[in-house]
This record gives sequence, C-alpha cells and structure tokens, in this order.
Amino acid sequence: MKKREHALLTSEILPNGSSIKIDKEIDFNYTDINSTNQVSSIGRGTDKTKPYKLYQMKRFDEAFGIIEDALGEEIKQKDYANVLISLFNQNIILNRLKYDLSREKDIYSKVEENKIHDLYDNLPKNIKKTVSVIYDLVTFNYLLNLHYTVSSLHSKYNDNKKRNITLLIDGDLNKTEYLFENLLIFTLKNGCLIDAYKEFKDVIRKFIEIKIIKGLENNELKLTRLELYSCIRYIENKNLYFIFTTNDKTPTKLSVNSKDIDWLINTALQNLVKIYTSHPGAFNPVESEVINTLKILSLIDVSLEQDSDILTIVNDTLNASFHNISFYDALCDYIVYRYNFNKENSSKNGIGSIINSIIDKLISKNLGGYERIAIVNRGLSNLFSVAQLLEITFEDKDKIEELLTVIATYPSAERARAAETILYDLFRITNRDIKDRIATFIKDTPTTDFNEEKKIKYDLFLVAAGISDLDANLPHKIEKLIEKYKKYSFDSEAITLRDQLNFVVKTKNLNEFSIALTKLEEIINNYK
Repeated sequence: MKKREHALLTSEILPNGSSIKIDKEIDFNYTDINSTNQVSSIGRGTDKTKPYKLYQMKRFDEAFGIIEDALGEEIKQKDYANVLISLFNQNIILNRLKYDLSREKDIYSKVEENKIHDLYDNLPKNIKKTVSVIYDLVTFNYLLNLHYTVSSLHSKYNDNKKRNITLLIDGDLNKTEYLFENLLIFTLKNGCLIDAYKEFKDVIRKFIEIKIIKGLENNELKLTRLELYSCIRYIENKNLYFIFTTNDKTPTKLSVNSKDIDWLINTALQNLVKIYTSHPGAFNPVESEVINTLKILSLIDVSLEQDSDILTIVNDTLNASFHNISFYDALCDYIVYRYNFNKENSSKNGIGSIINSIIDKLISKNLGGYERIAIVNRGLSNLFSVAQLLEITFEDKDKIEELLTVIATYPSAERARAAETILYDLFRITNRDIKDRIATFIKDTPTTDFNEEKKIKYDLFLVAAGISDLDANLPHKIEKLIEKYKKYSFDSEAITLRDQLNFVVKTKNLNEFSIALTKLEEIINNYK
C-alpha cells in the first residue's frame, strides 16, 4: 500500500517560491462528494477534502465517520502529521454534533474529545520533532502567534498610513502575502478545519486589510484569485462591506484580471448558487458566500455581457428557492453599485427579468415569509430607482391586475404598506394607463381602521407620490405630529419622515411643508 504524503504546513515547511498551487480547492464545489464512508477516500493517498467539504455542508455525522475510518489507516501507517490533523478535525466536528441543534445530538452527547496533548506527549522524540509544527497548529499556538504577528503588521501599516508615510523600508513588504498564501495552502490542501475558528477568519481579514492599506491606488485595489476566495469565504458580510468602503464612504474599485472575473462568475457564483438553491431552509450553508460574491462582483467593472450573465444566474436563483432578507439586500446592492460604477454596462434586460420574477413571486405566493417582508414591508426602492434611471418600463397590464388582486386580499395595514413599496415602485416605471390603474387602487386602499398618525403619514405618501392633491390641513397635521419625537433620544420613524418631507419640499416644491421639515430637522439634530 502506497503511503500518502504527509501534511504540509506554512512557512516552516513550505519554502519560498513553492510550486504547490491550489485550484479545485477554491472552486466552492462542495457537491462533488458521495455519501458513502470509505477508508480509501483518505487512507490510500487521496486528499482530506471530502470530510472538509461535508463539514461546510453541515453534514457533520458523515464527516465524523469518514475521519473515524481514516484514523485507523493513518495510525497504521504511522502518519502522525495527518493523525494530528484528523484528531483535531474530529474534535471540531464533535463539538458541532454535541452542541448544535441536530438529530445526532443525543448520539454524540457522551463521546469524549480526542486528547491530542496525550498522544503527542507519548510520541518518540524524533517524531515529536517532525510533527511539532503541526502540533503547534492544532493546539492553537501557531494561530495565536500568527494572529499577533499579523495584528502588529496591521497596526504598523495603519499608523504609517495615518502619518502619510508612503514608503516602508523594511522586510515586511512581502511578508504578509507570504504568510497569507502559505496558511491558505496548508489549510485547503490538508482539509484542516482550523479555518472554522474566529481567530483564523480574523487573521484573514487583517491580511486583506493590510493589502488594502498597502495596495490601494486611485481608490482601486488589485486582488488575486486566492484573495478573492478568502474574501468570499472567510469575511463576514458586514465586515466585507466595511473594508471595501473608503474613508469618504465611496466603494473601493477592484481590479481583477479577465480569467479571475470569469472564475468568479462561472465557477464561484455558479457553484455556490447550486448549493444555495438546494438548501431552501433558514440556515443556508453558503448564503454568506453568495452575498459576498455578489458584493465583490459589484465592485468590478464587468462588461455588459458579464453583467447580463450575473443577473441571469441571480434571477434563476431568485426563482428556484426561498430567500432571506439579506439575499434581497445583496441583489439590490449589486444592481445599484454596478449602475454607479458604469451605467452603460448595466443589463436592462437582466434587471427587467429580476423585476418580473419578483412580481411573479407575489402573484403565485411562492415566497417565504422573509421574502414578503423584504418586498412588501421593507421595499426594494433602490432596485426600482435604477430601473427608472435606465428607463426600464413595465407594461404587462394583465400581470399588474393579477398583482392587485393578490394585494387586495392583504390585511389593510399590509395593503397600505404594499402601496407605499412595491406598488409605488411599479407606478414609477409603468406607462400612463397602468399608472392610472395603480393610482386608483392605492387611493382606494381602506384606511378607516388606521390611527390618526398612520392616516396622516399615508396621506403624506399619497401627496409625495403625486397620486393625491394636497389637502390644505395636512402640513399643520404633520407639524403637530412631529412634536412627539421631541421626547425620544432617537427615533427611526423621525428619520424616515424627515426624508419624506425633504422630498416633498425640495423635489416636489411643496413649500407648505417647510415649517414641519425645519422643526423635525432640529429635533433630529438634538438626537446627536
């Protein structure tokens, strides 16, 4: 039996200029695994990625069993480097099986963790020396030291940036890239689940932030495929948005070569949405990665054809599954960012298809609860604003009638909210006949069970939308209403009302609301 290669570790084992490369390890193809446990899948020279991928898919019981079988073969071969990694991985998986909400929780509740320290202590001295670096990794010593090193470098570059020092004369210029690449190569080649830990992800985030500090030129950043993968895989959605936003609140442009753009669209995004749509539940294993991929693509100057391809993938995804609010946020952000970067390369047909699919979901009622919140309660105004700017029109009168029939069945409060969101958004991009039909429906929305405040706000919406004429008493009612916001230290409704008043005064030129706007702005300023 051919003995498998020993595990490889970072800078202590991987030399500079190493020829070891990764390709399939970063393609997000977690579906190329079968469900049978075979010792040969690991023990006879193949890689450890099968249990690693099963872990990413939250198939913890299968991953645990495969490692259990593989351990016997690795011990038999005295492959202690891989034994240490397998024991470490198994402990991580066991923790999920014991403490996550899973069917296997009771089965594993009394299973003890592997005692990695005891195994290492009992190894002969020569073997200890050989696997000491692996041992440092699986006992977190290596990761903690690396975290300290990277944090120090991060602080150093950040301080130099604040002091406007553009030239760093030291040996650290290439150190971060070297550490970053070797850490990723080791983790992915050996299927090591050290990357499940927050500390690992924090290290990766700091690597990327250092790259931004060092490499940002004219608000443009060059990223390699491995760095793109790391951003998608390891950085939280909110953090990715933050680190790719400059101090003046503008998005960072990403410079990516044509092969890597193709990889992002046709490998990363395609593989991720394949998994995403096959897991329609609330806890999708790759939702964060899908959102991050769209974020990154929104920051790249893709061509019109590529934008069309991306929106086709997104539209197919939209139709294939239920979604959380975050998916709709990512979709809208992608379309808005793309328009702001280069409106000439925004696919009008692609955006039109997305709008069609959203309407179809509402008509068919083939949508989850969070989707209804995203579309009806929160609204997708940014998406429709881009559609309006691109002069995309919706002219399917029959489909509008179907939609109105469905919304007419909503409770009055939700019907009114739908009028303010999806119906008004459609009103903005339709022809005159459909505008009139939507306007009539919106004006006929029952408001008899609304309290006084809600009725006033709805009337203001009708005026702002150009659906109803101004009632002479409405400005005074608004002035009286906003007095209540004085007693709060903060109120998001006050912000929303301020924006609406700002629109009617400065865009619609309805100066009757100027007094209310001034009073509300004073109240909001006191919040600060």
